[in-house]
Amino acid sequence: MTTPHNPGPPSARPALLPAELAEWASTPGGALFISTAREHIYRGGKLQRPLPLPLTMTARERGDIIELFGGDALARGRLNPAKAQAALLASRYHMTLRALLIGAGGPLRTGKGRARYQRLIQRDEAHTARHSLLAAIHTVIPLDEEHALLLAQPADRKRVPGQSRTLTTSWSVYDAALRAAAVWWQGQDRGWTFAERELSVRALGGSKRWTPATQEAFCRLIGERFEEAVRTTDTAVRIQGPGDWQLDRLVADFDHDIPFLEIPGRTVAEQGRFTHTATGILLIENQETFEAIRHHTDIPETWLRIWLEGFVSDGLVDVVSALPDLPLAIWTDLDPPGIDIVANLAHRLNRPLHPVAMDPATYSHGFYLDESADKLAKWQRRAAVQARTGPVSLRPLAAAIAANDGRRCEQEGLHEHVMPRLGAMLASIAAPCRSGSATLPPPAAAGL
Repeated sequence: MTTPHNPGPPSARPALLPAELAEWASTPGGALFISTAREHIYRGGKLQRPLPLPLTMTARERGDIIELFGGDALARGRLNPAKAQAALLASRYHMTLRALLIGAGGPLRTGKGRARYQRLIQRDEAHTARHSLLAAIHTVIPLDEEHALLLAQPADRKRVPGQSRTLTTSWSVYDAALRAAAVWWQGQDRGWTFAERELSVRALGGSKRWTPATQEAFCRLIGERFEEAVRTTDTAVRIQGPGDWQLDRLVADFDHDIPFLEIPGRTVAEQGRFTHTATGILLIENQETFEAIRHHTDIPETWLRIWLEGFVSDGLVDVVSALPDLPLAIWTDLDPPGIDIVANLAHRLNRPLHPVAMDPATYSHGFYLDESADKLAKWQRRAAVQARTGPVSLRPLAAAIAANDGRRCEQEGLHEHVMPRLGAMLASIAAPCRSGSATLPPPAAAGL
């Protein structure tokens, strides 16, 4: 006896479309229907309601749609989903519209569904982060109050307790400070004093994870200055120019025809004396530019030069703070990171800071880095922000970089253009210029 064919219930999630139906989905009309319906669902539309099709639909596209769903399903530029599904179920494919859309394009997604999914992910991440932090500090008695405050917060939010001694609203700062304090207190119980980077590795997952904000929050938790709580290494500062550093006797004389000397920044700031005949300090981002100034300008006789090494180190801030009477000029790469260096240093020093050779005219003479479109777009976005919020004197440069598609200009390509003019640029800086001997005070407090 032959068993009659029973197609069974219509499939909602076929693994693959039948070959002929897959071929239809790739026709102009099939592709139009699939993309329009999926976009309709993503934006919150329902398959039970008429589906508007583009007014620009061609005769070929219309014919493809009628071929599968029949002429009754399409009227006045709209597809009747009930009639379309009835035609599809009655066909040899025996399939729902939803199954067709899934088979042709994968799982259906909605904008609301994606947002809801992201919220669930964020809540799960917040729960995990909070649980991990509670576990890290729960056995440390000096942090019992912080533990209780965190425990009282919602379990699915990264929310910093308002009464926390860290005095921060940033979860990342709060988390890092508490973890560092917990490991530090445990070390105190063992009689162990951590070094700065050692504590960062042990508590924060890397040797370079400290930030100024994290250090400040950490110090509020333990009640000690950072330099007292951990062993910090001194930072070498590369310097050249008309001056020397003395303790009981001469230690370093910078005024020689040599590329540079290195001095310990914090030690210089805390001990001894500078003797100088300089009229100012020039900070230079790149090493080759630092050394080229000695060969191509006459400023070595009048200006102390310090190499930034591409960032603002604590030792640099200490040394510069130790010479408060000298005007301070800075020359970096003409790009968003260079502007950030100036902004960072300006934030940490309570004194005027004068960028030189960092203007749109100089930028126009530069040689621009060859970078990918993605990187250029990134720098363009960053420069556009700096043109609104960066140091006022560098906003025109930032605007020029943004207008030039984010192209960056390094110092080295500007040597021939800038070096002959550098002395005049520095001479025009309006600031008090003194020479002589200065006893080195402690580092100045950071500020704007």
